[in-house]
Amino acid sequence: MGAIGFRFPKGWNVSNAAYRVDGASPRRSRDDLPELIAHSTSVDRGPVDHAAMGIVWIPYEALETAKVVTIQPRPDKAPRTRRLDGLAKLHDLALEHGCTPEHSFVE
Repeated sequence: MGAIGFRFPKGWNVSNAAYRVDGASPRRSRDDLPELIAHSTSVDRGPVDHAAMGIVWIPYEALETAKVVTIQPRPDKAPRTRRLDGLAKLHDLALEHGCTPEHSFVE
């Protein structure tokens, strides 16, 4: 539904998470909340504003052509880098096989 969720341990409060895409300037994930809410992002895994679920949601548009995303889930935790090679192809393949924007995918 317009976003990709990156899972961290359940119970971690990720309300202060930050991420950077392909080495660009960091962005606070909470700044994306209006866009995520507008896309009705993943209420089946907990609301996007329920930070204790340990999922950092990033709008798909920010990742569509990205090679890597680095996420710092909490200020007291080290950043983690995830390679995104093939994400756009995976998205297109999912659509070809009947997945709709109403489905969710959490990495």
